Amino acid sequence: MEISIGLHAFWETTSSGVLCFSEDVDIQALPEGTIEGDPIVLKHFSKVKFADVSGYYLDKDFVCFRLACSKLSRKLKQLPGNFYVAGDFNHWSWQGTKPLGLTRDKSAFELKMPVSHFHEVSHFKFVHESNLWINPFEESPNRIQDNCGHVNFQLNLRQTGAHWVAFQCAHDHDLSKQPWLQLGNQSICIDTLPWALQLYSDKPLGCWTEGNRTCFALFAPRASKVEVHIFNKQENRDNVYPLQMDKKGVWSVNLPDNYVHYCYEFFIYNPEKTKVVDPYAKALVSPQGPGIITSLQLYAGNFKTPRMRDLTILECHVRDLTGGSGFGDLSKFLLTDNYVTSLHCNALELLPINEYDALNGKEYHWGYMPAHYFAPSSFYAQGDCGSQIRDFQELVAVCHSKGIAVILDVVYNHAGIFNSLQKIDKAYYFRLTGENFSNFSGCGNDFRAEAPMAKRLILDSLLHFLNAYGVDGFRFDLAELLGVSVLEEIAQGLKAVKSDIILIAEPWSFRNHVALDLKGTDYAYWNDGFRDFVLQYVRGQGNVDGLKYFIKGSTDFLCETAQQSINYTESHDDHCWIDRVTENANCNGENFTVKDRRRTHCIFAILYLSLGIPMIGAGQDFLKSKKGIRNTYNREDCNKLDYLRLEQFSGTHAYVKGLIGLRQSTYGKLLKVGYPSAHYFKYFYAKNSSALVILYNADHSEGKRQILFAINPHETPMKWFLDNVSADTFVQLADTERLCLGGLNPPLTSWSQEGRLTLPPLSCAIWVSGKY
Repeated sequence: MEISIGLHAFWETTSSGVLCFSEDVDIQALPEGTIEGDPIVLKHFSKVKFADVSGYYLDKDFVCFRLACSKLSRKLKQLPGNFYVAGDFNHWSWQGTKPLGLTRDKSAFELKMPVSHFHEVSHFKFVHESNLWINPFEESPNRIQDNCGHVNFQLNLRQTGAHWVAFQCAHDHDLSKQPWLQLGNQSICIDTLPWALQLYSDKPLGCWTEGNRTCFALFAPRASKVEVHIFNKQENRDNVYPLQMDKKGVWSVNLPDNYVHYCYEFFIYNPEKTKVVDPYAKALVSPQGPGIITSLQLYAGNFKTPRMRDLTILECHVRDLTGGSGFGDLSKFLLTDNYVTSLHCNALELLPINEYDALNGKEYHWGYMPAHYFAPSSFYAQGDCGSQIRDFQELVAVCHSKGIAVILDVVYNHAGIFNSLQKIDKAYYFRLTGENFSNFSGCGNDFRAEAPMAKRLILDSLLHFLNAYGVDGFRFDLAELLGVSVLEEIAQGLKAVKSDIILIAEPWSFRNHVALDLKGTDYAYWNDGFRDFVLQYVRGQGNVDGLKYFIKGSTDFLCETAQQSINYTESHDDHCWIDRVTENANCNGENFTVKDRRRTHCIFAILYLSLGIPMIGAGQDFLKSKKGIRNTYNREDCNKLDYLRLEQFSGTHAYVKGLIGLRQSTYGKLLKVGYPSAHYFKYFYAKNSSALVILYNADHSEGKRQILFAINPHETPMKWFLDNVSADTFVQLADTERLCLGGLNPPLTSWSQEGRLTLPPLSCAIWVSGKY
């Protein structure tokens, strides 16, 4: 028989695989096949197994939709309620339709519908009754993206599961040699990637020493040969040793000598000989390598990481705080009377400190083009070669001695050009469309985080920074691209080692937004809704309902508890706050207006009085401006802190410091409620206005203390009548210009004994019940 329909094939094991036709076939009509002369046996592929990745199969006159339990995230598995299927065949409306039922073996949810309901080609998705939609799986062969960017399953009545045919060889084959399959007169290259994606090894990887021997291991199942090159120019020693591969794709060798402080790199044959840096290297000479063989001292400190609800975060770059060159300069800075400790934030969120794409240490870079995941940047070292390990360990220790937790911004959604994973196995570690990289990161490629050994690399590198450096947590850049299931597995692995670890996600990419999918998980996440709303609100363009929602920590919708919401109005990305809010042209807030400053004090009050976790950017508290420049990833001149500006605008700095002090005081308990009771807040409204007065702990569910917060974002005075709230029982701590935790003297905001409260334009005020 001559094969006239489309065909490709892939290996599942070294002796078996699958032939994939473009439409259903009759096995009996297929010609005989061989692989390198080895006859193959053809048999029907399991339709259920096909449906586990495609979401459907055909059973006689019925389409059977199948949602495998193994594909569900932990959160989805725990949700009560039913799953449904929606598609163009029911106008994408699942309400009122029949739910999927759990199979007898409890391996999946299934629903059968008559074939007559469908066109030859249809599209569908699964959805939970809580309105959580489930995207097609990365490995789904029928994953289709439409013109609007929506990703769906495609149902094709000519591809019912009978278009997949299993083949079995009599012998194992060396897949690194890319054996071909001969079927009749057609030669077929068999894809080895599906086989590789099933492999997993818990064998140690990278380079390490054991007494008087040095061990090397590299996962590269599709390489035909791997060697390690060890050299020491001072001793004029230069040797190359071959590695041997085991059945799980790990190449390794143990050498009878201790090579600490030597340099090394791998040669990988794929099939051409290519030099690659060990992706598990703990230190490098430069981002381009070579690796340095190290002997690490593990973290032995006993710092108590602050609870999530107690966090007040300062985001910063290692170099911006000091204008220095690296870890050592920042350590010295923190040991002096300095800006960071004076602010009393208890967590530093450091922009990426790993090796990143740059040619030399003079190049300033935020670090979001990661070269190597285990190695602190060699450009931040301030001693001999490899001292970046010791320097960063000392920096974490200094932070801890000052009561400051260290959160690392980590980038696993894409990789820089110096990253070696592309050379080791591009298709294994990165998502591809044909030969082209998927690029929902906007940085040129998307990491295939769900691949078993890619996922292990992520977790291993995070555990390394916990065990070797004692960091307190991680913020995951563009976490949506990692996938909720991967994020949950990472959290589980990290919390097994450090139960109080801080986990923060940036819950979006150019593909999707997954904050709702992370609701109820171990992650907090950047609340971009808070960021965008507050800007509009202080300009008088927001509304009361929006302010109430965000003051409550977004717990009415986005967050399970308020501690999942990272509230912020400035980060490293985009314009800084004063440049966003300014009335000046071209977003240049360097010489801001009086209104800009008053609005800024109002946003700080909203930020620190909202339930959730507050974060500011370094310098935001003294009105740092980037002069209207939006993307400053390589602009040290724009990002380096100007401490003359701190002196010039010390009043705003003091205002923020006071708000942080309020959160850390006995009254701070009222701002750290996880999920407020139904009557925790009481609101007082101004007529035809978004101005608002908020009473915290109105129902005394958190004890006797109360906070009263009033804000007027408009350019006219606002008045309220506060019924059943006595001015005599409150002490004013703040107005728009002043904040004193002992109480303002004199308190200038007008609040009469009769309960009439007046706020001037663009202003706010804070009171607490009883003496502070």
